[in-house]
Amino acid sequence: MTPRHLAGHRLVAQGLGERLFRRPGLREECAALEREAMKELLLPGFDELVLGYRDRLYLMDEARHDAITPGGNGVFRRTALRPAGAPRLPPAARGGMRPMDRPSYGYSAADAPPPQGPVGGGPQEQPVCPRHPDRVSYVRCKRCDRPACPDCQRPTDVGVLCVDCERELARAQASTRPRTAMGGRMRTGAPVVTYTLIALCVLAYLGQMLAPQIVEQLGIFAPFRALAMPWTFLTAGFLHGGIMHLALNMYALWAMGQFLERSLGPARFAAIYFVSMLGGHTAVYVLADPMGYSWLTGTVGASGGVFGLFAAAFIVNRRMGGQVAQIGVLIALNLVITFTVPNISWQGHLGGLLLGAALTAGMYALRPKAVAGQDRQALARRSAITHGALVVAAVVLCAVLVAVKTVLLPGP
Repeated sequence: MTPRHLAGHRLVAQGLGERLFRRPGLREECAALEREAMKELLLPGFDELVLGYRDRLYLMDEARHDAITPGGNGVFRRTALRPAGAPRLPPAARGGMRPMDRPSYGYSAADAPPPQGPVGGGPQEQPVCPRHPDRVSYVRCKRCDRPACPDCQRPTDVGVLCVDCERELARAQASTRPRTAMGGRMRTGAPVVTYTLIALCVLAYLGQMLAPQIVEQLGIFAPFRALAMPWTFLTAGFLHGGIMHLALNMYALWAMGQFLERSLGPARFAAIYFVSMLGGHTAVYVLADPMGYSWLTGTVGASGGVFGLFAAAFIVNRRMGGQVAQIGVLIALNLVITFTVPNISWQGHLGGLLLGAALTAGMYALRPKAVAGQDRQALARRSAITHGALVVAAVVLCAVLVAVKTVLLPGP
């Protein structure tokens, strides 16, 4: 705006390179335009509509000296503006302002916050961001009411928050987030770990079909070469001896995995599965006769991990007060099949069952107990550390058993 466009205006404020000019009579013009725009909102018998601070709506009746204000359930009620029969104050007593000359939007005089600058007519202090004192900001946090510069503003559905309040709210929400019985995060989506394990087993079986010599030679577990190929303690759990073997194990993994992954959490579920698989092959190595045929026999299948999940499901159901009869019958039936049907590695099944049961019971026994008012996020971290130590202890136990068996092997 050039100086010749400022004719009739007067300077009312100046700061930060900006100047605010005001033209006399501008308020009256705006009030008249506002009155014309709001005529259609007026009810019969009411000659003024005032939009107050926040969601207050007043329809003022100058004749009866009261107003209609919104009540509960959308019902409007009358509210006295002054005692009945009291004379209406002249414009001079009201500061020379008519009702429509009063501000219709924003804060009223009673709602206005106290001035921030020094008292006594001195220059008013400009609000600055607490984290960046060199930046002036008129945007305030909806939670703490402190100024926040653009770098510290965090837009939300309820308004702008500062970065400190956003961090505090995130911690508060994390501390009240629903968690599993083991202290892990409650997941409501698809059992990703279960589906991933099934996909890996199917891909491994396709590899057996396409390149059987390479896949089986590199992945099958056999006690006589276990120390030379230690990865076979786990890779053999993804190989299977036939389509029926694969189908039965994948069905059991799918049935147990959907329940346990949501009850224990993905990390603890995966830990129990792999530790049970490791325990099964460790039992095969420890219980195999070095002078017999079992020392040279290869072992494949996810049965060790599945038996560990059977044991985990039994313990979880019992601790949660659920029915354990069905899972108990399932475990007993599979054990009967294990010891009666030939060419089944009963050592792998039994080892996976025992180690899976021990690990799950240990997780329940050593989980931190929640107390009212205690930080649940801190408890979750303690639970994760404790259960991680249990998993490491189970792996170390398997390594110790393998080392002891190796030491006790007869010499050449």
